[in-house]
Amino acid sequence: MLPLHNKTDSIVGLTDESRIGKTNDSTYTPAHLVKLNVIEKMFHKMCHLPTRFDLMSCEEWLYPKYLTYTNINKYIFLYTHSYEFNIKFFLNQLATIDWKFINIDLEKIFNSNEICDKYKLVNAPEEDFDTIFFLPGSNIDYLIDYSKISETLSMNDDALIKPHPLTSAKHLGILGNLFGWDKIIEPNISGYQLVNNCKNVYHTDNSELGLHAYLKGKNVFHFNMPSLCQPMVYHPFYHILRQNKNNNLDKNGLINAFFNTSKFGMFNLENSMDTIENDLNSFLHDLECFRQRFAPEANLFDRKTFEEKLKDKKEAKKDNDKV
Repeated sequence: MLPLHNKTDSIVGLTDESRIGKTNDSTYTPAHLVKLNVIEKMFHKMCHLPTRFDLMSCEEWLYPKYLTYTNINKYIFLYTHSYEFNIKFFLNQLATIDWKFINIDLEKIFNSNEICDKYKLVNAPEEDFDTIFFLPGSNIDYLIDYSKISETLSMNDDALIKPHPLTSAKHLGILGNLFGWDKIIEPNISGYQLVNNCKNVYHTDNSELGLHAYLKGKNVFHFNMPSLCQPMVYHPFYHILRQNKNNNLDKNGLINAFFNTSKFGMFNLENSMDTIENDLNSFLHDLECFRQRFAPEANLFDRKTFEEKLKDKKEAKKDNDKV
């Protein structure tokens, strides 16, 4: 996952020079994202919970205490640290949508003419592919269920593996030794173009390529370790899409709603600052109203009150025993 900046998760001292696009030869910040530093300051000012950049959703209960955000193409995504809460909140928000107003062109979400790869990549070969596994970057050591790759490759000679653009030489060597170098696509090939020409797409729940594959009508599968799907950044989206795979609710309509309303914390950076601020206010209001449904009855343990009540119960028991 490409960070918005690579020095600190605080907005203090954040300058254009600190951004990944300015300091890393393999990546760049697209022109659409010039407002990122302004949006970050807005998040830190308006969010009622502590807010940090690009952290996993690892709170394992329904009353989250933190917010985090990350970038996806021309959008910035704000969400809580509780994956259980995120799923329930998203389902609640879906129930409030007036679908007749969801009328945005799906192609604009991942329009290759408008949205560039996060990395400086080269065009994919002009040929069709059967099956491709799109690997994550920094999460490669623990996120992937390699048994799914092995099983698929043993049954399908046309299956290939696409490493993340920032995969280290060490991990490339491991992949080549495990599966054969003939199965490895060059890391610097554009993933978006490969999805366009591929029939079956395997993704992890921290990758937006799976969403792109859904929109393109591909056969989409995930190959996370089962216990590690939930904390991934796009897991709520993918979970709902998978749950509705055989239902009448159209998956393209779901993705359209995710990206083209602010009800799920997805904000379009091409909108005006006033629009983003109003959308953020509305989103935070919805989130906090839903969050309060799961608020604990008491946040602090009052030992003095507890001991007094315990004493009263003991005295009452003694009185009952005397009777």
